[in-house]
Amino acid sequence: MASFVKFIAFVATYSFIQVASAEIREETVRLDKEGVAAIAIHPQNPEVLYYGDRRGRLYRSSDRGVNWAPLNIGNVGFDILDEVSAIIIDPRIPQKVYFQKHNTIYLSTDGGDTGRAIISTGQEHGPLALTLHPAAESVVYVGTDTGLVRTQDGGKLWHNVLRKKVYAVAISTFAPDKIYAVGESVFVSNDGGTTWTETHIEHQDQILGFYAVVVAPHNPEVAYVGVLMKPDVKTPGVLKTVDGGKKWHPAGLDSTAVLELTIDGNDDKVIYAGGGTKIHAGGVYWSQDSGTSWLNVYGWPTVMDLVLDPFSPHVLYVGTIGGMSRYTFETK
Repeated sequence: MASFVKFIAFVATYSFIQVASAEIREETVRLDKEGVAAIAIHPQNPEVLYYGDRRGRLYRSSDRGVNWAPLNIGNVGFDILDEVSAIIIDPRIPQKVYFQKHNTIYLSTDGGDTGRAIISTGQEHGPLALTLHPAAESVVYVGTDTGLVRTQDGGKLWHNVLRKKVYAVAISTFAPDKIYAVGESVFVSNDGGTTWTETHIEHQDQILGFYAVVVAPHNPEVAYVGVLMKPDVKTPGVLKTVDGGKKWHPAGLDSTAVLELTIDGNDDKVIYAGGGTKIHAGGVYWSQDSGTSWLNVYGWPTVMDLVLDPFSPHVLYVGTIGGMSRYTFETK
């Protein structure tokens, strides 16, 4: 019997943003009323893209977003609690793809054709963070409401290494023993996650949580944290450390809920921020000077994911509650 795969094609639209120091090209890649909650780019082939929506649906494209085919991994839900909140491709073995859906992490070893659950938290809101160790293939970190768990054998056994709520984790590729974890507070490990130090944040009583973290690719002592502040509070949306997490300093975007951060793998000074809620300012922001100043590239709606093209670091994919866009940044 013949089998058929449904492909969904989309014709992109374009716009240009001119600023004094750059030209920014915006391209609509995908419209999705369920939102684009997570994006991933194949580390060896930029034509291959993945995304997941807020109802648990997964899609893959083999032509840079022109056509999309649905993937049948895990259940598709009818509630936003079922959303795909992370897709991570192992850069060493790109056929290994991790999907974070609802309260379960799925692993595919064939590029998304099939998948199996490797951990389920049993919690209503499920895993909150998913990160692969940059140097050890079998080591994976998952953040949950009750702590940060780690497997060192590819998902057979899991151990809680930090009993605090964790929303995001960043591991230095330059020094993999340096790990930053954020959630209800900001935590730093210098020994690969065996021990942790909670760092002091000024005016932390005005902050609802820390939702994003990135570490500079070439300096493990420099990291940035995204902040969700209480309503009507002018707390900076980004905090920065230059001493490995001992002290954190304001890095701009006051009163902006920063829920996503990514950093240029070739240039530590170039950072992108995104976020927003119903009551907080959001959008996409671009800094070319390590967070000293920011350019507002894109306003509402709420930004749900930011992913840089590993082959073209000046190309940024943005997932929002309305779909997916691709931005190309050309400095003058």
